[in-house]
Amino acid sequence: YYKSHFIGRWTEAFSYPNGDGMKFEFKGTIEYFANNHYNVSGVVALVGTEPSKPFRLEYSANGAGTWSADSENLSFTLQQMKTLPKTYSVDGQDISPLTVAQFIGPSMPNLSDIYPEGGSGQARIKEVDKNRMVLEQMDLEGRPFIVTADRQVAGQSEP
Repeated sequence: YYKSHFIGRWTEAFSYPNGDGMKFEFKGTIEYFANNHYNVSGVVALVGTEPSKPFRLEYSANGAGTWSADSENLSFTLQQMKTLPKTYSVDGQDISPLTVAQFIGPSMPNLSDIYPEGGSGQARIKEVDKNRMVLEQMDLEGRPFIVTADRQVAGQSEP
């Protein structure tokens, strides 16, 4: 694949299991630049999948890093990520992140603390054309999941 296949702004959404009783979700925009840098922004959610303990923790996320592509793989390194609590829901009840912070105090975990600066990954390129990209990545336990991205065109709003 040529580098030019990837350059531009894409919307993507994906999810995968992230440990016992939890799922990781992302919905947002990623923009690849010709200088091999990228910016990403969107909403990250940690979702409880156990029916007896449902929860959803959403964060606004913004990150930046570097990328490269060859004939088989898209490789990326996240150099920086910032997150802010957006919405929390536990057992069907919405709880303001400010309320949670008041109970937990300064020990409240920030999602960006989980992902180290300089963390790298790669995705196998399944399909890339002018307006669509399909990638296969691995979750934390080595199981594949699919990431589908659609190219944004001028005038199109973000998800």
